Amino acid sequence: MKEEAGTGTVTANYGNVSMNISGLTPNTEIKPGVSSGDLPVAVTADPEEDAYTRADVDKVIVSDAGTDIELSRDKGEWDWGNSKFSFTVPNDKAKKDDAAKLIIKMNDGNSFTCQFRIAGKESAPAVDHVVKLGKVGNGTVTATNLRTKQSSSTAVRGNTADVIFLEAEPADGFTFEKWTAVKGSGKAVSIDHYTRPEGAWLDIEDDNVNVTAHFKKNTAPGHSVTVSSDGHGIGTATPSVAYPGMKVTIKAYSEDGYKFKEWITTDKTILDDPNRATTTFTMPDHDVNVKALFKSIPKKSIKDAKVELSRSSFIYNGRIQKPIIKKIGGRLLTNGMDYSVKWSNKSSCNAGRYTLTITGEGDYTGKITATYTIKKASNTLKVSAKKKDHTVKLSELKKKSQTLQGSRLYVFTQKKRIKGDLKYSLSSVRNNGKTVKKGFAVNRKSGKLTIKKGVAKGVYNVKVKVSAEGNKNYDKATKSINFTVNVK
Repeated sequence: MKEEAGTGTVTANYGNVSMNISGLTPNTEIKPGVSSGDLPVAVTADPEEDAYTRADVDKVIVSDAGTDIELSRDKGEWDWGNSKFSFTVPNDKAKKDDAAKLIIKMNDGNSFTCQFRIAGKESAPAVDHVVKLGKVGNGTVTATNLRTKQSSSTAVRGNTADVIFLEAEPADGFTFEKWTAVKGSGKAVSIDHYTRPEGAWLDIEDDNVNVTAHFKKNTAPGHSVTVSSDGHGIGTATPSVAYPGMKVTIKAYSEDGYKFKEWITTDKTILDDPNRATTTFTMPDHDVNVKALFKSIPKKSIKDAKVELSRSSFIYNGRIQKPIIKKIGGRLLTNGMDYSVKWSNKSSCNAGRYTLTITGEGDYTGKITATYTIKKASNTLKVSAKKKDHTVKLSELKKKSQTLQGSRLYVFTQKKRIKGDLKYSLSSVRNNGKTVKKGFAVNRKSGKLTIKKGVAKGVYNVKVKVSAEGNKNYDKATKSINFTVNVK
């Protein structure tokens, strides 16, 4: 015998941690219990993958602050269903409980390393053997080499000390009875758990092996599986009539507002997992009655929830514009499943303020409103002075007032795009830097400029404000036009 050092570590990095380790297996993440107030800690046990076979594993030694705690094969059992060792730890080495878990205490800020030490036989040349599968009766068989992962319904290959996992599924009308195995030399081979259709195994020794699954024909009629519920859902069984030893699958489906709680049976039938909506059991030699229980799902109120919209405002563009409801109360909810929405009766096209009402559905209840705005668009007003200088004869002004028509004063670009009526107003008239308060007037509608009778000779700087009044969807726009009137 010799002892080799295997490669693998277990590490953790937070707080006063109680780590419950029920087996160390390649690439398995173990989530430990944590003392009150500490952060969750993920602990990973990671020995070198495929470096050693199960038959080579003799002990695992955990080192904590220099103190070794040995978890050896004679203190534990290999769990094929979960592919790991479960250990019973001696009282004088560590704390022991009903779950046979090793508890290691860590001080704040510390970490530890688990050392994998492998004790096995002296290395020997690998010998390739064949495990052939056969059957008596009707059913299917499968063998899997746990080291190589090769799986077959006819034959698998393996080296000495490889472990072969066996599975059998009886056909309708048949029941699995047992496994038997014989070496090529005719010597019987021991099979662990030989009466199990699943979970039996054998160790390859020094010869080829013939493995046989024995199925017996059912002579009695099958037993019924009856599924009932508490009225808040339904359940099904497949098959609904089964023979002893057959696998039966049961499924539960909840109605709206409820979720699955558990399965109960009226006899001693053992379910693989009574807390899962879909589970299985091995049919016993009698009828089975199972009942699905459900529990109500408390509805969550959205009455005071904050509604997060994709946008709170838009600019008028002539089309219907609505925001997307992103979150309600910080949650991503689904329209038509978690809530319904009613938009304002007004068309979400014109400028204005709009309200939407959200009503909880399914797992949610209550109502809440949210608002968004469509703002007026900018008006297009492109206007300039048609001519910078205009002349009015003083001799004519002495007789009567003179006018300059709007067509002589202003020039518009893209006039058809202007929204709302055009309005004109006189902003100012100045002569030699002084404001002139009388003698000039602008027609509000046409923009026509009137120079009244009696205005004195001189050069007058005139400023006229032109406005596009806009409408319900467009803002008002204004622009000032400057030109001179020379009276001479």
